[in-house]
Amino acid sequence: MVAILDRELRIRARQRRTFVHRFLIALATSGVTVLSLVLASLTTRVASVGQEVFGLLSWVLFGLCLLEGLRNAADSISEEKREGTLGLLFLTDLSAAGIILGKTSGQLLSSLYALMSAIPALSIPIMLGGVTGGEFWRAVLALFLTLLASLSLGILVSAWVRGVIEAWIGTALLLLAMLFVLPALMAWLSSATGASGASPFAMRLLRAEFYDPSPGLYWQSMGYYLLVIVTALGLACWVLPRRWQQTTVETKRMEKEPVTRMSETLHRLRDHRPMEWFAQHRDVGHPILLVISVILASALVLWALLSSPERIMADYFAIGASAFAYHLVLSTYQVLKATSLGSALRATGLLELIFITPLRPQETVLGLGRGLLRQGLKATGIFSVGEILCLAILIGRAAWFKELPLGPVIAVSVLASLIMWPPIQDLWAGTWLGLYQGLQQPKPTRAVMLCLGWVQGAQLICYYICLPLGPILSAIKSLVIFLWSRDRLLFELPRIVRADTLSIGKEGGKRSFKPLPSVIPPPLPPAKA
Repeated sequence: MVAILDRELRIRARQRRTFVHRFLIALATSGVTVLSLVLASLTTRVASVGQEVFGLLSWVLFGLCLLEGLRNAADSISEEKREGTLGLLFLTDLSAAGIILGKTSGQLLSSLYALMSAIPALSIPIMLGGVTGGEFWRAVLALFLTLLASLSLGILVSAWVRGVIEAWIGTALLLLAMLFVLPALMAWLSSATGASGASPFAMRLLRAEFYDPSPGLYWQSMGYYLLVIVTALGLACWVLPRRWQQTTVETKRMEKEPVTRMSETLHRLRDHRPMEWFAQHRDVGHPILLVISVILASALVLWALLSSPERIMADYFAIGASAFAYHLVLSTYQVLKATSLGSALRATGLLELIFITPLRPQETVLGLGRGLLRQGLKATGIFSVGEILCLAILIGRAAWFKELPLGPVIAVSVLASLIMWPPIQDLWAGTWLGLYQGLQQPKPTRAVMLCLGWVQGAQLICYYICLPLGPILSAIKSLVIFLWSRDRLLFELPRIVRADTLSIGKEGGKRSFKPLPSVIPPPLPPAKA
């Protein structure tokens, strides 16, 4: 364990992004604090400014702690599998528990420094009043356990899977299930049976008005987080020695599977537009995404048809928020697909082989982008059709059946259309930026984080700063990212290929090719007459 921890810390100490990440976290939390103070002082009373800022910062840091599991731990062990270095660790005296605990400790120390850089900003609301020291320290403990739980779940998924997309999606789903769905189910069962069980939502129990009547609820939630941590690490120690040879198992399984016939569309794409065929052929999760989109679109239409007039306007905002979240999920999945494709082309050497073919660099880039974008637009188009039908049904009920006021329905429909358009436009931005960063960055995780920060993070900031102008600012942002990344990819692809071809020698440096000494003797001088 100590050897793995020393190796992880040495690697991160040499990386500049370790220190840049801490600085950005401190700068972001300080900026959010100052901006929240200015906005809260203009809209609320001075006595409640500290409470508002403390609540906002607590939830922002809670989201950052959840993202650390995706950023640091989701691809930590699966990257070792892809690079072939995990088997070398098992050749040493290290056990599976030592590897898991060493990886977790290294990830925890790196993320803990980033969290500690944000703690001073969280203590500023105490000086403003309305926030006690007990609430501050309960928030620090809850954030620390949330960070450790997120890292533990990410390590568990990374020990099970091999690819980047599988690791990120699996970690996100497991975080959603263990830290949101299961606690909500436990709280609902406790309230339904009349028991005094606590809700494991720790961030909801920080305030004194919730903590003072029953302190046991908060500590029960902390116990739930500890249970999740211990269970996830124990399962990871059991899974790792059984899944580290995943390549051999998958190869045998694929050899036993019958060869399926491709559709006529894929045949035409392979013959006439091979790059689009290649981009679409790699996405094995696309049919599942289409089925989910059809189910959700049908649910929207059924809700618009069967809901009672009294509940429509009350439920409409919850339905709209869920639809907006699904569009964000679709654009995030598009980013993951594009980044994974770019990283695979860079790591496997397929990009060099593509340049041997008669295809021009422009045809290669545009073909890959169109292939990725076409699959993302299918799922988005299906769900958008459901949204359009839902809005049409609501307007029809308001106009012909007089069940709803027509004016508010039209106004809400227009507002929903404006808010939904930026996540749809993010499909273009996420596709080209993900493909560019996947080819440009040596680490897939770093490429994913950069893309999500520019595509999703900038969009949420636009909505937070000014909600009425948020869709317009976000649409402009997506258009700029799309045009910039596509142009950079078109101009820099030959340079990226040449750099990958030359940088195969020393660690990240260029290999110097020295000419071999000639084994052919020099020609004799002409004989004198």
